[in-house]
Amino acid sequence: MTTELTHTRLETILDRELELRKKVLRIVGTTSPLTLAFFFSQTFSKHINNLPHVVVFPDEKSCRIFQQCLEVFNPQKSSWILPSFDVSPFSGLYPNSKVINERLNFLYRAQNSKPGDLFLVTAESLSQRTIPFSVFSKKVTKFEIGDSIPENFASVLQALGYSSAPMVEDVGQFAIRGGIIDIFPAAHAAPVRIELFGDQIESLRHFSIAEQRSTDEIKQFHIIPAREVLFTDENYESLIARVRSQLSNRKVSKEDADELIRALVLKNFYPGVEFLLPYFYPKLDTALDYFSSPVRMWTCDPPEISRKQDETWSALKKDYASSENILIRPELESLYTPYESLTWPEDSFEISISNLEFLEEQTDSISTIHYRTSGLSDFQNLASSTPIGTEAWAISLKSRLEKWRDDQYRIIIGVKNPLLQNRLQLLLEKMNFKSIVPTAEDLTWETWLQDQDRDLRLVHILPQNLFESQRIEEEKIIFLKEADFFGNKERRRNVTATEDFQKKARRLSFGDLKPGDFIVHVKHGVGQYEGLRIMNINGADSEFIQLSYKDKDKLYLPVYRIGQIQKYSGPGSAAPLDRLGGQAWEKTKIKVKGHLRDLAADLLQLYAKRAEILRPAFKLNEEEIAQFDQSFPYEETDDQLRALSDIKKDLTSPRPMDRLICGDVGFGKTEVAMRAAFYTVQNQKQVAVLAPTTVLTFQHLETFKKRFHGWPLRIEAINRFVSAKDAKKILAETAEGKVDILIGTHRILSKDVNFKDLGLLIVDEEQKFGVAHKERVKKVKTQVDTLTLSATPIPRTLNMSLVGIRDLSLINTAPVDRLPTRTFICKFDAETLKKAIEAEISRGGQIYFIHNRVQSIYGVADEIRQLVPTARIKVAHGQMPEHELETTMLGFFHHEVDLLICTAIVESGMDVPTANTIFIDQAHMFGVSQLYQLRGRVGRAKQRAYCYLILPR
Repeated sequence: MTTELTHTRLETILDRELELRKKVLRIVGTTSPLTLAFFFSQTFSKHINNLPHVVVFPDEKSCRIFQQCLEVFNPQKSSWILPSFDVSPFSGLYPNSKVINERLNFLYRAQNSKPGDLFLVTAESLSQRTIPFSVFSKKVTKFEIGDSIPENFASVLQALGYSSAPMVEDVGQFAIRGGIIDIFPAAHAAPVRIELFGDQIESLRHFSIAEQRSTDEIKQFHIIPAREVLFTDENYESLIARVRSQLSNRKVSKEDADELIRALVLKNFYPGVEFLLPYFYPKLDTALDYFSSPVRMWTCDPPEISRKQDETWSALKKDYASSENILIRPELESLYTPYESLTWPEDSFEISISNLEFLEEQTDSISTIHYRTSGLSDFQNLASSTPIGTEAWAISLKSRLEKWRDDQYRIIIGVKNPLLQNRLQLLLEKMNFKSIVPTAEDLTWETWLQDQDRDLRLVHILPQNLFESQRIEEEKIIFLKEADFFGNKERRRNVTATEDFQKKARRLSFGDLKPGDFIVHVKHGVGQYEGLRIMNINGADSEFIQLSYKDKDKLYLPVYRIGQIQKYSGPGSAAPLDRLGGQAWEKTKIKVKGHLRDLAADLLQLYAKRAEILRPAFKLNEEEIAQFDQSFPYEETDDQLRALSDIKKDLTSPRPMDRLICGDVGFGKTEVAMRAAFYTVQNQKQVAVLAPTTVLTFQHLETFKKRFHGWPLRIEAINRFVSAKDAKKILAETAEGKVDILIGTHRILSKDVNFKDLGLLIVDEEQKFGVAHKERVKKVKTQVDTLTLSATPIPRTLNMSLVGIRDLSLINTAPVDRLPTRTFICKFDAETLKKAIEAEISRGGQIYFIHNRVQSIYGVADEIRQLVPTARIKVAHGQMPEHELETTMLGFFHHEVDLLICTAIVESGMDVPTANTIFIDQAHMFGVSQLYQLRGRVGRAKQRAYCYLILPR
């Protein structure tokens, strides 16, 4: 039976078809996530919503897009995604803890599913087996106010896979502090704080991870397993026996095998233990086994689901075949069930959605609905063929909007950016269309859809991002996205940086020290670190830091007092040692305090002088600014817009600007700086960009030239890539005012560098400059506007900003499609390196390999060439001839090099969007700040990025 829809709401037809008791219903005509989300959220009736819904998508990205589309139409509608592991079980790597948490939350929600609940899956995630339902369900515990907490609560939580922490910051952690217990179960969106009176629960609250403060009160909470593998009395002995048996048939080293067995004997939840799932339980379940009642099964694009599943199985078989040397290697069939073999709960109802009617025949048990939707490629082709913003484009746009209005279509445009909403309203007003930006309360979809008397000249501007433009012919609605009016821009999302920049001040750790290093003790002065020593004190062994001082004196400092020392950072590599108990160190401290007072006085005088200096306020040409803004390929984030607004206020005031732009790596600080440079050049003034390294100046030159392409201004750089002859010419023309933007290292601060009319100084990564250079910058800042960019500002700069001496703008918003970088800690393993490099190259990406020793870097390069002989490999380090280094870096920027083996020379500012894998050799030799900056070199585009921290062999 086939039903044609003609301007009839889908809900009515679905009701009728479901009453016919068919087993399969096909909806033909769309696989659009936007359309699917629209009728999921708006056309559910009592017949549709009487069962939970499981929607199968071809891939996880489609699940995420659908979930975000659903939030546009029904923010209150909850949905849960079942992800598959983000690494192959046969890769030697381990799955992300966030993936595990999301899987466990899905299983818990499925176990307690209610009619109308929405579960989003892929064929791969459904095929992946998991902890048996019988085990999981027994481990779920509900706690309410008044309940008693078990005496051995910490042991209970650890048996469920939770880890003890001083402060709860992630799912699967707990902290016990007297009568307060903090815990973050995967079943909750926020951690839970339990306040006890004796052993009884007196109050329950959620709390904020960032502030550690309680928020809303709750009456109950559920603790669920934090792992898919659990050590139980029933499986413990059989688990060890099964793993021993499996290892005895494998060619793995005895040392590694013994280490694995030892971890299992100690019941350690080490990374990757999830892949031993088949050895923990005699029988595994799939996620479908967690649904206790029938479900409505929706398959979105069955042909594509089938194709993706074939690809997945092919890749898994290939990985399995090449993983003979991997320690944890379960049988493929024990971890996965083919999608076609899955058993759905009895009486489940199948609804397939596709673009084409792909089944050959119709049967009495199948009913088909044709639901007509279409993309708007003709409209988008119009936008691409006629330059956006021109008169011809405006005429064509008006004609198209009037045609849709005459055809009785209601028009909805998704524009989240308030600035662009205002621009669009002005544009529509010129075309004689009225527009409104409704709030969620104003736009009640059910009422809106039924209102047939509405003014069709009224265009609704939805304050949301739409992923696509669609025409829903059955409902007479047209959805348009922002790019149809303002060009393609990449969206960014409101997700704050995972690590608060204010907490990144570097602290001393043992990884920063090696015997022979000079240190400074807060009470005893300069000494020399001689390593750690175990000493027996009152019958107990304790660990001490051994320090030597003048006259061979020794100081043994308990390790918990490491905060009393810091690494010596004075001039030269050696330092004169102080005498224990001597007066020299006290005199030094008094002298330093005097210098600090002088420095504070200088700073106070500097900023007092700046407060008195007046300069003509900048005049901004808003028409040119709008044109320059339009060429930015991303939608500005709210944080960027706030920072730009702050900069405009500073420049249009009569006082010089001194602003710190603080934001995480890759969050768009450079774009804000380029906008400020544009405003400055508009006022016929010059801009100086100061960067700490030659490589970063080279990167900035490329970025600035690309961004300012087509504008009549000149951008130059002076660094060691530039010959002395060219540098002399550039400096002469800078003094004459012929160079608008000059980019360079501290060379810019030299006395022979003069500007005709310097208006703005941009300082990138200020913390990388030495004291002398900062003093020079201070003098320049008294005369010109200054913009400082930093991801990890030095404490003094940050403090001055926080107390109001300097102005501060924060950028804490990440790009929308940016996926968190997966970080692995592993040994130097040839097979892991080979697989990771080949995988990155096969997807068109590039790789960094950081080896921070020039003496041995070429030997490492030869070793990697043997692993991947087809890869294009180059070496880069700071001791290379300038021309050779420049050629190498240019080759990497232009994707003529697949793998760059280099020192930490690329630590600051390197922005290569196609570079999405980084290996950091001898990672324990780097500080946390360095590792953070190096990891920030990858993951700057939409692709998932990987960072491998490699330990000694």
